[in-house]
Amino acid sequence: MAEIRGVVQDVIYTNEQTGYSVLDLETEGSLSLVVTGNIPLPGNGEVIEAEGELVSHPVYGQQFKARRVTRSFPEEANDLLLYLSSGVIKGVGLTTARRIVTAFGAEALSVIENDPEKLSEVKGITPKKAQEIGEAFQRLAGLRSLGDFLSGSGLDAAISMALLHRFGNEALSRVLSDPYLLVTLGLTGNFEAVDRLAEKQGIPRTSPRRIDAGLLFTLSRAEENGHVCLPESVLLSTAASRLSLDEGDAAGALARLTDAGQLISVPSDGENYIYLPRLYRAERHVAEKIASLARVRYKVPKGLMLLIEKAAAELLVSYTEKQTEALRVAAENGAMILTGGPGTGKTTAIRGMIAMLEGLGCEVALAAPTGRAAKRMSELCHREAKTIHRLLEVTVDPRGEMIFNRGVLNPLAADAVILDELSMVDVELMSSLLAALKEGARLILVGDADQLPSVGAGTVLESLLESGVLPSVRLDEIFRQARESKIIVGAHEVRNGRIPPLREKSGDLFFLPRRTSREMADTVVDLVVNRLPDRLSIMPEDVQILLPNRRGAGGTEELNPLLQEALNPRGHGKREVRGRFSVFREGDRVMQTANNYEIEWRKNDTSEHGTGIFNGDVGVILSIDNDGGNMVIRFDERTAVYRFELLDQIELAYAVTVHKSQGSEYPAVIFGATLSRSRLLNRSLFYTAMTRAKKLLILVGRPESIEEMVANARPAARWSLLSRFLAEESGKYLMR
Repeated sequence: MAEIRGVVQDVIYTNEQTGYSVLDLETEGSLSLVVTGNIPLPGNGEVIEAEGELVSHPVYGQQFKARRVTRSFPEEANDLLLYLSSGVIKGVGLTTARRIVTAFGAEALSVIENDPEKLSEVKGITPKKAQEIGEAFQRLAGLRSLGDFLSGSGLDAAISMALLHRFGNEALSRVLSDPYLLVTLGLTGNFEAVDRLAEKQGIPRTSPRRIDAGLLFTLSRAEENGHVCLPESVLLSTAASRLSLDEGDAAGALARLTDAGQLISVPSDGENYIYLPRLYRAERHVAEKIASLARVRYKVPKGLMLLIEKAAAELLVSYTEKQTEALRVAAENGAMILTGGPGTGKTTAIRGMIAMLEGLGCEVALAAPTGRAAKRMSELCHREAKTIHRLLEVTVDPRGEMIFNRGVLNPLAADAVILDELSMVDVELMSSLLAALKEGARLILVGDADQLPSVGAGTVLESLLESGVLPSVRLDEIFRQARESKIIVGAHEVRNGRIPPLREKSGDLFFLPRRTSREMADTVVDLVVNRLPDRLSIMPEDVQILLPNRRGAGGTEELNPLLQEALNPRGHGKREVRGRFSVFREGDRVMQTANNYEIEWRKNDTSEHGTGIFNGDVGVILSIDNDGGNMVIRFDERTAVYRFELLDQIELAYAVTVHKSQGSEYPAVIFGATLSRSRLLNRSLFYTAMTRAKKLLILVGRPESIEEMVANARPAARWSLLSRFLAEESGKYLMR
């Protein structure tokens, strides 16, 4: 750790939402140094003292990465003028700043904070404007105090922005009186730092507030790992270990929280399972709606087989016995599941279902969890498919929270909904879709049970298949044309626990053994830049690199800068902007990393527009306007303008994790794996990666990593009671 002190000469970049900033600091000795870190709403002229480390940026050279920051308002007249004229206080420009400093000298900031009415003595400042300037500065001062306090407590100063939005000027007093609200509000995952802060405030380790927060934090962490609930024994032991208390103390808190309705306890097979209320409601609702759909039976039309044969003739296909069965089941039931691996004819069956259902007079809606998956479904089915969010007409309420305009009170008009890529759908999103189905609507669920589970909490597809509540048809015959693809054959080999053919030197599947992550990275760059374009005429824009991990050796954070420098290097006239983790420049491939329901987009070459760019959407930066503070990104058929404040929501996407690729399909995929004995290496991940490739798949890495993935039959299990709830609800209906 090193220490620096200096005066801010220029604010190169600041994110008003997170507080992350890049500053040009003039240090003692008049040396210029770029400083990065969580420094909310900085202004030129203020004094910065920071602890941190010098790092070397691949593009911008040496920088100081600040870990802890102490800030002081300027005292010298020149620095005061620099600060006030920097725009940090709304309504104060250069002319007004000069007049204020001239009038009050070194006392200018004290006057603004404590006696703002005196500002009206300055030419051009009305009493109303004087009050507004004072309030703006008090907000800045409060934010600074809060940020310094949090940073000094080992917490991310960026939290101060969220606290200020929520509590205003009372933010610091709220934190001091109850530090654990930082945990219960989901503002930090650093429970240990909150613990230390609470101890300084004299809050005992046996405080009910601390134990309550520990239990809630443990459940929220479990949700991040895909669990919908936790067994009581697991929750108590985990929380007690985190809190360094007896399980009896945790049990007392659990009883208190369940009595208050903050947690839900469900007995099952001799164990109590503990839920956050919203996840309990979601699983219960899914079970109720699915069971209700399962009891719906439609009278089979006399001409059903003729209708199926007509659909086959129109599509110029011949259905297999299993595909015909799938169409018949879809016609007879309120809901069904269609599963199968690549090359088994799921798309042909879906197209047949659409034709058949429309022949029965149904209005059919197509949906998928992500934009890429919806686009792929649209292309394969030759009609529009929407993301679930778009289908449900997502909007944002005044508090910035997501709401669906389609629901129980305003159901979808469709008589049948076909949902693809069900493995990606978490339990809360599934609940929202089911709530929007109108009375009597059919639901056809399509997915591959061998792919990775959803990023969000839940085991929807797995639980539905396990419960047997809905009729299901599994397509397991690989079509003759598909059998010619080593990718498809290899994926089915992996699904069955066998190593795919890696030694063959022809076809669409290749393996290039590399021992280290650096060797793998160099090979990947060479393939994308040289070998694939030169030898196979496959351009870089048609290649997607997939990796098991984001961080660490051989992860996306390591490969993306290398690929960016090789594919889109700095060039004359090519504008760029520095984000928190990456440099973005015109022409870069980027991915949205969080659901943002407010970003406005316009459909290319049309007047159609809407809002919402979602986690996993991939686009290309078309232009960057540094003066205007925004960039234009094209996401397939949609174009959106991003303010620089949103830079933390995008990342380079030359290489992405396999999880982020779900629902997408690419002409060529390079999958790199050099990890060893990692929980990330499992069969579902490898199978999912393989099935993303359409024409070419190149595996680069260690043979042992491939073997480890194939041998690891399933990822870590997820806690959920959806199967039990489904059985209960279907049993209720059977008894009626």
